[in-house]
Amino acid sequence: MFGGDKEGYAEEISHYSSYEEYCYCKNDGSLSNGFEVCFMPMTYQAVQKFNFEDAVLRFRGRRGLQSYNTDNCGIHIHINREAFTDHHLFKFISFIHEFKSLMYLISQRKAVSELNSYAKFNNAWKDRAKKEMTRVIKSKKRTLQQGTNNERSQLKLHSTTTYGDKYVPVNLRHRNTIEVRIFKGNLAETGFRKNFEFVDALYYFTRDNPIYKLQAKRFIQYCTDEKKRYRNLNNFFATNNDRLEKVLQFPLAVPEGLAY
Repeated sequence: MFGGDKEGYAEEISHYSSYEEYCYCKNDGSLSNGFEVCFMPMTYQAVQKFNFEDAVLRFRGRRGLQSYNTDNCGIHIHINREAFTDHHLFKFISFIHEFKSLMYLISQRKAVSELNSYAKFNNAWKDRAKKEMTRVIKSKKRTLQQGTNNERSQLKLHSTTTYGDKYVPVNLRHRNTIEVRIFKGNLAETGFRKNFEFVDALYYFTRDNPIYKLQAKRFIQYCTDEKKRYRNLNNFFATNNDRLEKVLQFPLAVPEGLAY
């Protein structure tokens, strides 16, 4: 985030609530004149109820904080690792890498160069990540079948694969979370909330469908069927209907200039 008196804004945001800490601010090497706002862990229901406008978004403006109208601000959303098995995580990653034009649209990045810099699509990375997940799955199966009672009792069945680079669409380097990094920075509430809704929708869509059903049109239909839960995401699709139709016409197309 950019702004004039960044220390003053950071102080107000960090002390948004007098009775509970919801967020804190810190320096970020990617920003030339700003700071990063980090929110405490929340459930999706808590995210839906939280007053982001009052906590942060009200400080936006030409003389205040800026995020979307910059070339190096992004929104990163973390999901608890315990929510994923390795198989589900691979489906989640595969969908994002498969439908690059849809991801570019949803990200609201102004240029593919931003994705190339901060969330680079890398098919080779995805394939290597799959091999690492497969190795971990086989190791866990061996432990379940051949391990001692103590080894089996300590086995973590959720995804424990930590792998690869940071600057990719889904960062697997964190021990406790999975980080989705595709989104352009945004201080407009509808765009801000749309990102959370997208991650939630993609989580459940990929969890509940076999890999052969993970298609772009099916995903959009899934979101449309859940209008109440994904109101901002559906509004975004409606506002960008012409671009969305072009994406769905050629769902496997790659945006021009994307390094992958």
